[in-house]
Amino acid sequence: PGFELQPYALITFDRASVQGNLDAILTYNKKIWGGLGFRYQDGVAMIPVIVGFAIKSFRVGISYDIGTSASNLNRNGSIEVLINYCFKIETEKFRKSYKNTRFL
Repeated sequence: PGFELQPYALITFDRASVQGNLDAILTYNKKIWGGLGFRYQDGVAMIPVIVGFAIKSFRVGISYDIGTSASNLNRNGSIEVLINYCFKIETEKFRKSYKNTRFL
């Protein structure tokens, strides 16, 4: 009904390091969303907390990364802002017609 759960998994590699993300976002009525995740890179673990809302084709959100490893506990987390717009592309619907006697 009104709730949707979207799990995400992402692994990136750039020849120097490997980064892995596991996230889950819960959406209510396709308008309000929030979620938690886990990010691991080079011995540093982060937990991103994300919230946002959608109005028509716009999505706005904010994420705060909380450090969980010993080297990040003394630092403040980082804030990320998300602004997204989805273009609606409509294609012409055409009728498939064949001019071959096999398809009559």
